[in-house]
Amino acid sequence: MIGNESPLFTGKAGEDPSDWILEFKRFVIASRINIIAGAGEVAGRAEAYNLGISYIVGEAKTWYENEIKSRNWQCDNILDGTGMNNLNAIQALNNDALT
Repeated sequence: MIGNESPLFTGKAGEDPSDWILEFKRFVIASRINIIAGAGEVAGRAEAYNLGISYIVGEAKTWYENEIKSRNWQCDNILDGTGMNNLNAIQALNNDALT
């Protein structure tokens, strides 16, 4: 992990959340954090999640705290894809609101 640092995400105009997520994924892989499903690495996934949150700053951090973290997400239809589609639609709306 020496010399490898994930970029910060501020949510400022012109900053693409998708690009930041790709960069963060590269950072996680380079850091050798095992997040592969079924690998039994729940701790690795939690570590990656917490690291990701730590690289969100400023207005984006405030938005995350108010709009995502404080919500009680209930996904009744997650297994048939309906719940995931709804979450993707919500995420797209929120991403548009950031820029």
